Amino acid sequence: MFWKFGIAAPSPIYTLLESEDVSLQAILDQDDVLQECRSRNHDLIEYLSQPKNVEALLRLVVEEPSTEIEETIRFKHPATAAEIISCDIPQILDQLAESQSMLDTVMDFVETERELNPLMASFVSKTLGILVAKKPEKIWERMKIKDKFLQNLVRHLGTSAVMDLLFRFLCGIEGELRDPITEWLIGQNLLNQIAMLFAPGTNPNQASNAAQLLCDIIESNRARWLQDYKNQEELKPEANMKLLDAVESLEFAQVLLDHMFGTSEVKVEGQREESMATEKSEGESDAAGEKQTAEEEENTKLVRDGKLEVPIVSGISVILSLLSPKTLE
Repeated sequence: MFWKFGIAAPSPIYTLLESEDVSLQAILDQDDVLQECRSRNHDLIEYLSQPKNVEALLRLVVEEPSTEIEETIRFKHPATAAEIISCDIPQILDQLAESQSMLDTVMDFVETERELNPLMASFVSKTLGILVAKKPEKIWERMKIKDKFLQNLVRHLGTSAVMDLLFRFLCGIEGELRDPITEWLIGQNLLNQIAMLFAPGTNPNQASNAAQLLCDIIESNRARWLQDYKNQEELKPEANMKLLDAVESLEFAQVLLDHMFGTSEVKVEGQREESMATEKSEGESDAAGEKQTAEEEENTKLVRDGKLEVPIVSGISVILSLLSPKTLE
């Protein structure tokens, strides 16, 4: 009947919100909840922005759901919660940004040595991403206090969602805070921490994502540099491209190469140093032979796991990106 006259049926969310005891889970179960959020449904936003519901949304984002939940719907609510937060609803973002405890909750997600669940990491990345874009000053304040946060991000760089988040921190902040935050990140030795991931023995996913991150930084900042040049007709000396300058510096290139090739004692399977063999005395032969066998076994494992060549190949891709011409055409 409604469709016949071009009138859409009202969302069941309206009916749910009329009930005083409606649950957040019931709202999240509605297929059109995201559409209603994006269309700024006043009643829905008023409900979702209640402090208890904002906290509940955040818990869904950071707490992995029970394995007892059916797999097909296990991550439905966390995914929906992350999407709601990323809808850029001021009433929700304001509460998240102003609450130190809630900021700590989402930032502490990476404070673990265990490998992150990639799906949960994507929800956290989406949540922090919108906060970085809309509330950079609040995120920056907490980052200064949580001195292990950047280190934890680098530790989990093998997770693609973390790579995306680091790119947002380095290249996604706009406005007057872009330059001071970028300078602060550089001052925290972040680039050198990333460069360490190109050492032989590094997890291949970490090395590959580190290379992708650096290449994206180079491409993004060069594009910005070119756009600034075209807009200004000439590139003014005061133009602030400190991140690009830092990545393109000889100092960073040296750090990168040192990590790529600094562990020259690592040998591939079957490789021997003749000089070591000639220097061995007969009395040391047994112990040296055992040590060499252990080294060969370790290097064989590195080759098999891709931990020997992948970091070096990844580092080379960054070097090639740095060497590509920064053309004005």
